[in-house]
Amino acid sequence: MKPLSLAALLCSAISFIGCGGDQVKAGGSVLPAWYMKGTPGCAVAAQKFRGNLSLAESGAIGKARTKLARQFQVEIRGMLKQYAAEGGTDKGDMSEELTEDATRQITKMTLVGTRTVKQELSQGQPQQMFVRVCIKPDEMIKALDKLKQLNPAAINALKENARETFKELDKFTK
Repeated sequence: MKPLSLAALLCSAISFIGCGGDQVKAGGSVLPAWYMKGTPGCAVAAQKFRGNLSLAESGAIGKARTKLARQFQVEIRGMLKQYAAEGGTDKGDMSEELTEDATRQITKMTLVGTRTVKQELSQGQPQQMFVRVCIKPDEMIKALDKLKQLNPAAINALKENARETFKELDKFTK
């Protein structure tokens, strides 16, 4: 009986100690104060810094632009699949059921006049590149004026759509 008690004591001691090695550390990157504050016509994003500042920056900016585009247009496609079956044999009845729900969000938009207005590399571990990307209505309209491949009617329609979209966005964010 003593060897069994000793083994139980040893197992419980090991379970309290845990195993060494890479573990998630408490704390991590501290968010900049501006990161969680919403700004109309802007979006924020973060990218883990893995030694290449340029890649962290372009990754964060790309994510922020995608989030910004979603403020203007997003198409959501959904699918719900359900399967149910029942059967039986001389040994008993059988029933099975499966439900799957999937959604896909698609954003397809050309953003003209975006710029990075804030950017910060965190000091904590893991290091993160935080960015805020904004689009200014007047800059977007100026950029549309410079487009030569569109006819004037199309440019005017784009400008009007931009103005209306920003008015609507301002209404929801105030």
